[in-house]
Amino acid sequence: MQDYIHSVPGRMRLKTMKIKKNPESADFLQRRLALINGVHGASINKITGSIVINYDHRKVNLTHILKHLEHAGVYRPEATISQEQYVSESMVKAGEWAGKFLLGATVERAIENAGISLISALI
Repeated sequence: MQDYIHSVPGRMRLKTMKIKKNPESADFLQRRLALINGVHGASINKITGSIVINYDHRKVNLTHILKHLEHAGVYRPEATISQEQYVSESMVKAGEWAGKFLLGATVERAIENAGISLISALI
């Protein structure tokens, strides 16, 4: 899974494997984020690797917060995709899965019907 980020003014979510692979870093990150003027709170889920940060966008901007996350080693801009890219990639994968499922079901049904036809012809 690739890391992704989604944000609206005052709230951002970063989903990263770095927290999942190193849950001890979550406590350090929580303390670091608390020191940023304008950050109201951060919720870090060590199991999913999700970091949600609520902030006052009039006091601190997203770029400043991302710099802190980058320095903490949990955010790499070049390895992160947007929420829209993440959803798009997920939809493509779901479409591929659905296509394989439907093709498999169609082939299975055709083989089943061919077998019944063969038996009928022999009787």
